[in-house]
Amino acid sequence: MKIQPASSQPSNHIFTSFNDFFSSIGRKIELTGSRLGSFFPMLKLPLEQRIDRNISSLQPAQAAIANGDAKALKEAFDVFIHLPIWIWKSFATEIVKKDDLALLQILQNKLVDSPYLKTVQCHAFTEAVMREKQKLVCHLVKSGESPNHVFGNGETPLSYASRQQNPGLTLWLLKQGADVNKPVTGGWTPLMLWADVNDKAMVKSLMKFYDASGFAKNDNGMNTCQLAYSRGFYEIAAMLYQKGIPFK
Repeated sequence: MKIQPASSQPSNHIFTSFNDFFSSIGRKIELTGSRLGSFFPMLKLPLEQRIDRNISSLQPAQAAIANGDAKALKEAFDVFIHLPIWIWKSFATEIVKKDDLALLQILQNKLVDSPYLKTVQCHAFTEAVMREKQKLVCHLVKSGESPNHVFGNGETPLSYASRQQNPGLTLWLLKQGADVNKPVTGGWTPLMLWADVNDKAMVKSLMKFYDASGFAKNDNGMNTCQLAYSRGFYEIAAMLYQKGIPFK
């Protein structure tokens, strides 16, 4: 038996065959007079056209998000079969802006069996952290996102919460296992960030979680005790010194 040489463009061959497969189903439906065509009309369309048709139907979902209508969003999502991942991520961004947990759960449920779920959920987590949406951050950590996630700029959820001077989220993340000792941009630790704004209560609270972060030095070569002293925050400097953090 003669073996045919492999195609020089296998990806194009596969893609063409994929479209031919659905087109042939459409032709068979028409030839046999089957009523399946009325139930699965999109099977007659090439993949690109099915995606385009979905994109043209985004308005109901966008309106549901704008109105905070979870029921309408679920109904709008139910008509989608194939959408590019960037559209799902854009939905996630708009939902986070609305700070609406019910809408976020609808999005997660829609993608629960999709390979897109993890990527879209991580995108929502990033948006929620940066936009200070504490309710959504907490929900997404409980959904599997790591409190020690390192973003593209080297920051972490804990460092963002500290820079935003959000004590509630900072302490909640610590209780979920966020690493208080991890230095971020500029070599700063969360303890340094709170010392830098002279928040004695938060410095005291973070000291309960820290291991050696007080000894870490930022890019200017100062540890937390030296930083507080240089800012004139002598009470914090004394507190840290008494805990064994060296001044020199």
